[in-house]
Amino acid sequence: MLLMAVGGGPGASGDGEHAQAGEGPAAVVTVRGEQGSGPMPDGTGGYDDLRRAAKREALGQGLRPAVASKGDLARMLSALGRGEDAEKLRQLRRLIEIEHELGIGLDL
Repeated sequence: MLLMAVGGGPGASGDGEHAQAGEGPAAVVTVRGEQGSGPMPDGTGGYDDLRRAAKREALGQGLRPAVASKGDLARMLSALGRGEDAEKLRQLRRLIEIEHELGIGLDL
């Protein structure tokens, strides 16, 4: 498989060298085309930060992706600072509060 990093900051070059963590998004050229990695999500310390509280969700047919926690989703939405997201953020925070009151998801 051919892999070659392009863009993404000082750690990446066209000779196959990969961008180092925290240097921004990078694109990798494979035999199937260019594959990019997104920027660091707002309000987080990066994808490793999101993985700590993520849960695996069964979507059927053996597919179980990691999904960010409600708290992390609220943190990212809040960091965007968009007025149109205020009601969504309020509802998400209320859901977190209700689950906490009921002890749901606390693995007691």
